[in-house]
Amino acid sequence: MGEKAEDNRGRPRRRRKLLFALWVTVAALLLIEAVSRLKTQAVNGGLRLNGIDLLPLPLVTESRRRALIEDHPYLVADEHCGWTIRPHGRTDDGLYAANGHGLRSAPLNVPKARLAGVRRVLVVGDSLAHGDELPWGETWCARLQEGLGAGQEIWCGAVPGYGTDQALLRLERLLPVIEPEVVILGVYRQNLLRNLTFFRSLQHPRTGIPWSKPRFVLRDGELTLANYPALPPAEVDVTLASYEGTPLSRDDRFWGPSLYEDDGRYRSRIWRYFISRGRLNGFYERSAEMLHRGGPGVTLGVALVQKFRRDMSALGRRPLILILPDEIDVRGWRTGEPPIQPFLDALAAASIPFIETGQSLAASLAEGETVAALFVGGRGHPNGRATRVIAEALLPVLR
Repeated sequence: MGEKAEDNRGRPRRRRKLLFALWVTVAALLLIEAVSRLKTQAVNGGLRLNGIDLLPLPLVTESRRRALIEDHPYLVADEHCGWTIRPHGRTDDGLYAANGHGLRSAPLNVPKARLAGVRRVLVVGDSLAHGDELPWGETWCARLQEGLGAGQEIWCGAVPGYGTDQALLRLERLLPVIEPEVVILGVYRQNLLRNLTFFRSLQHPRTGIPWSKPRFVLRDGELTLANYPALPPAEVDVTLASYEGTPLSRDDRFWGPSLYEDDGRYRSRIWRYFISRGRLNGFYERSAEMLHRGGPGVTLGVALVQKFRRDMSALGRRPLILILPDEIDVRGWRTGEPPIQPFLDALAAASIPFIETGQSLAASLAEGETVAALFVGGRGHPNGRATRVIAEALLPVLR
């Protein structure tokens, strides 16, 4: 009987301990929930916590919605390419300026009339060819012009945010205007992903570029241009709002409804954070897989490069493919595992020559130097030191 009485007295104590532990757990969760809400930032029409954008993501952010209806001083919507550089455009800070053909250039326009004995070189590509975050004189296009001298003219037709598909479309427009003998197509790893979507914002949710873009769809080995002409700015918002099930969404490798749909669990900021982090990590992992051997980014990228070479050769132009790296690529070259390698292997398998600059950039670093020394702010676009290396890699090919 003594043991039974002792057990009866112990039960309330265990119950109190259990209730206290439960109370502490609930209080801790409520405290974490409150702190999470306090630390959450409102950013561009969405919410961000500890660097993670909380789901659901806005399909059109506040800044992109404004950009759809306001004039940008440098970029402008374009039905042929999605967007392009405004003729005589100039950013508010004066860092970028374009000539009358909408090409980034030195302050003075390059004369349209070709000078006797001068060879023209046209560059197309994205921000790494455009020279983002740098004054004109520090871009590799400007350094290339300096190295080549008066015998050749370098025309920079690159546009920030472009995929390879858009670069080729802009090339169609620029060829009869510039009439170059040589065309350099700059290809960056992220271009291979941008080629797979009709909206830059679906592939890169934090982008400020609001417009839609055409893309080439590869079916049975044939390239077909879709969303051409590109949706006008006035239709972007409404199109994305009902994107699921549309013909465009079916050909868009980056459309994922789970990133944009509400979820009852989002009522808890803690759950919302962990679900958002998990789904976004999955999104970026799937993006990386598209660049693996045989992935859609690699396959389409090679097809576009083949089209470029075929078209230029038919017109009597000399095509050059220039592989441009970011900080992740250069780090990969230092360890022997560049993420661009599957694409380079596919180019080699198709007997397509290219000039790769990531390895040269990695080799330019002194012992103990980090890759950050080659990029604006450590992780941005190639800085002035890096563009010098890129230009030096091209000079022997063009001389």
